[in-house]
Amino acid sequence: MSDLDIIRQIEAQIKAPLKKMTQEELTKNSWNFLYAYSSDENDNVTGLFMDGLSDFSKHEYLLKLKHIEMLSLKSTKISDYSFLSELKGLTSLDLRSNQISDVSFVADLPNLSNLDIDGNPNLTEPPEDIRQKGAEAIRNYFLQLRKQGEDFLYEAKVLFVGEPGAGKTLLMKKILNPNYEVPSKIKEKSTLGIKIKTWNFDYFDQKPVKFSAHLWDFGGQNIQYYLHQFFLTEDSVYVLLVEDRKDCPKLAYWLNIIRILGKGSPVIIINSSFAVKYTLISVNTFR
Repeated sequence: MSDLDIIRQIEAQIKAPLKKMTQEELTKNSWNFLYAYSSDENDNVTGLFMDGLSDFSKHEYLLKLKHIEMLSLKSTKISDYSFLSELKGLTSLDLRSNQISDVSFVADLPNLSNLDIDGNPNLTEPPEDIRQKGAEAIRNYFLQLRKQGEDFLYEAKVLFVGEPGAGKTLLMKKILNPNYEVPSKIKEKSTLGIKIKTWNFDYFDQKPVKFSAHLWDFGGQNIQYYLHQFFLTEDSVYVLLVEDRKDCPKLAYWLNIIRILGKGSPVIIINSSFAVKYTLISVNTFR
C-alpha cells in the first residue's frame, strides 16, 4: 500500500479532504488549523497536519507512514499519543492545546528537534523549566527517568502545635535526643515564632532507607496565631499536645484550624499531663 493510499484511508476515516502542500507551505502555516499533507518526489508522505481532530481511533494508518517527519495534531480530543513512539523519523511534532497527561514517549523519538506541548493543563511532566529548553531537553529528561527509575521521597513534615507550656519543645527535644531528661532540669522558655529541626532515622521499605522528618515547633502565644495560616499546610503530620490540667480551652480551635488548613492530614493528640485525666471531645465534629 502506497502512502497516497494511506492518505485516502485517513480521509475516509476523518471524513475530510487533506490538502496537498509543500513542506515549506506546511511550515509557514503551522500556526493555522490545517487538514493537509506534504510528500516528496517519490510520493512518500513527509508531513501531515490534522488539527482540531475529534476522533482518530484507527491510528494504525498513521503508523504506516514510515517517511513522515512533520506531524501536527493540535487542539484535538485525543488524550493518549503514546502510539507516536513508533514514528522514529519525526523531527517536528505539534501537540498544542490538547488533554495530554503523558509525553514520555518522546524519549523514543531520536530525531525529534521541534516539539510544542503548550496548552496541555493535565501535563505535569516535564517541569516547566525543562519544557522551555526544547525537544532535546525534554527527551533527555525522560531518558534519565527511565535510566534511573522513579523512587519515593522519604520525607515528612511534622508540626507540633498546642498551647504555651503544653510540652511541644520538650517532646521535640526528646525525639531528637532519647537521653534528654523529661521533665527537664532547665526551665524551657516558651518558643517564639517557629523552630525547625530535622530528625533523620533508619527505615525499611522493601530496602533500608534514610527517612527525614522535618520537625516544626510552633509558638502557642495568642499573638502568634495569625502566623498559622501561612505555615500549617496539607500533606503534613500534626502532633497536637494538650495539658489537661488547664482543661485545654483552645482544643476546639486547634482541631478546627488543622481541619481547615491541613485538609485531611493525620493528627496525633498527646496528653502531656502527669496526672491522668480525660477531656471528652466529639471527633466527628472536626473530621
